[in-house]
Amino acid sequence: MSLAIFIGVLIFAIANIIGLLGISFILWMAVDAAKGDKYWWIVLIIGVPLIGGIIYFFVEKKHEYAKISNA
Repeated sequence: MSLAIFIGVLIFAIANIIGLLGISFILWMAVDAAKGDKYWWIVLIIGVPLIGGIIYFFVEKKHEYAKISNA
């Protein structure tokens, strides 16, 4: 196996892992928003997937973690 093929396969594998992590994050945020009946958040997360999920995490989810650590 030549070095170029090995590097190509490695880049392909890393890109797929990053993609799966992104999809998992989006699903996690969408399910969390659905549990709290936050339907506009679901629309944002599904409509603008990665950006919507990141915004939801920092606006809503991060505050939950702060409450847990302060308790």
